[in-house]
Amino acid sequence: MRTERGVRRSLLAALALTVTSIVVNYSTSEVPAFLAGNLWIAWTLTGLCVSGYLLLEFRPDAPPGDLEQVSARARRRYLRTALELDSIPVGPTVEVTTVEYGEGPQRRVLVPDRDLCVLPAEWSLADAAGKRGARAVDLRAALSEADLARATPLPHRFVVRGSSRAATVVVLHIITDLAYLQAVAKRPPRRRFAGIGLLDRGGILPYLDTAALAEGRVEVVGTVGTPGLVVAVECAGGRPVSRSRYLLVVRSGIRYPEDVWLSPATGRPLLSDPEPRRARVAFESPEPNGLATDVYACAVDGRRMANLTRKDRDSYDGFGDGESAQWVDQRHLRVFSHLTPDRHTRIVQDPGQAS
Repeated sequence: MRTERGVRRSLLAALALTVTSIVVNYSTSEVPAFLAGNLWIAWTLTGLCVSGYLLLEFRPDAPPGDLEQVSARARRRYLRTALELDSIPVGPTVEVTTVEYGEGPQRRVLVPDRDLCVLPAEWSLADAAGKRGARAVDLRAALSEADLARATPLPHRFVVRGSSRAATVVVLHIITDLAYLQAVAKRPPRRRFAGIGLLDRGGILPYLDTAALAEGRVEVVGTVGTPGLVVAVECAGGRPVSRSRYLLVVRSGIRYPEDVWLSPATGRPLLSDPEPRRARVAFESPEPNGLATDVYACAVDGRRMANLTRKDRDSYDGFGDGESAQWVDQRHLRVFSHLTPDRHTRIVQDPGQAS
């Protein structure tokens, strides 16, 4: 921020002044008597300036910003349509450096060009203009089958980190059918920004037939959700200056892309209730404190997620072959577990089930 830059410059100026006074004092006897007799003041000021500057320069990064922290005024100021974002030139000063998701020992850090699919700088959304007006786009019309096959699978929620110029505002967008503003980093410290991205809808909604869902039925239409483009835009004075290259991603899984949310036995979601509004979806996902898996449950849209098999040991809990994993009632689920003596099944309770 502007105040932060002023403090940094003041500290540097004070440091230069005190160091100069010390050098002059030791190199010549023609110095004021006060300075010669109170040299400890100059040394103290030097130490305070150095400590303050190092504290300011190497303090911990702020938590990643999200959409809830963006005011309505900032949304109106920085939100752009997909084609407006596409018209912004790709610049070398703003780039996404990592995309992160997960927790504990199974936390994933993806790097562009190595783990993340990055589209060429000259790639354009011109062929993706939709039929629903200037704001809508059809990504599948602009992407080839080879591009879609290279798209990086990501869960619903992830963290985007990158670098930019110090005096700019960085705005994170995700483009699917529309451009969705995700986070605004106002003059990020040390030229590094971070924001939380939300790709498509939560839970298993991206994989369901919306017409059937409106009728109260759950029909799976696929195991891969909507493709999207992640882009960071550098703004100065409220105007976009440059943008990063597009990251091509696709929605997959729930917490992690490799989550198992279809029963191996039936090929259908494991639901606690046939009514989607009341149902809880059980799924197998990497555990937060080990290298095995736990069983989670959440609403169809991903709300009220709970770990049903949280444990201190690194041990497998999951669906197994799917024959034994099933809901006993709306609050209890039978899971395949290696914690049982015969490595068979145990019954766990769902604390997230509404009364």
